[in-house]
Amino acid sequence: MILVKYDIVIRTMHWISAIVIIWASLSGLYAAQLPIGDNTKHMISFINVSLTTLFIPLFIFRLSYKYGSSLRRGKVHQSKIIQKENKIASTVHHLMYVIISIVLITGVLMMQHPINIFNWFAIPHVITQPELHHFFEQLHIYACQILVLFIVLHISAVIKHEISGLRILKRML
Repeated sequence: MILVKYDIVIRTMHWISAIVIIWASLSGLYAAQLPIGDNTKHMISFINVSLTTLFIPLFIFRLSYKYGSSLRRGKVHQSKIIQKENKIASTVHHLMYVIISIVLITGVLMMQHPINIFNWFAIPHVITQPELHHFFEQLHIYACQILVLFIVLHISAVIKHEISGLRILKRML
């Protein structure tokens, strides 16, 4: 089977997303789960909030480009097995996009103060009711944990395909 390489926009958006999401997930888990100093927690939080807030418009662009380009793509004849695997992969990717969206939205909504973007500028916080901050913070934590599971699933699927000889990673490089 010949695998067609994704275009440069899709590949670039994928790797930017991967770097931001993996960094924010790992550093966020580190800050939340390990006993570290307040200064370190504050610095990790500052970087994560700034980075992920800047990531929001890129993620919106990525979704727009992906779903816009998929409408323009033609159908390719594939075996029933490949069609089923592609449908599963597509469903998992859609769910991952939904979870990423929830993480980003709840991250903004849980903020109790203006969002400081690397000390360049600030975005006013959206919600002022403390009970809503707590609700969105809890939802954010659960969504982040689910996202980590999806990241592990995604990386595991890539490894499985690479081991089985389906060089899926080549399409993204």
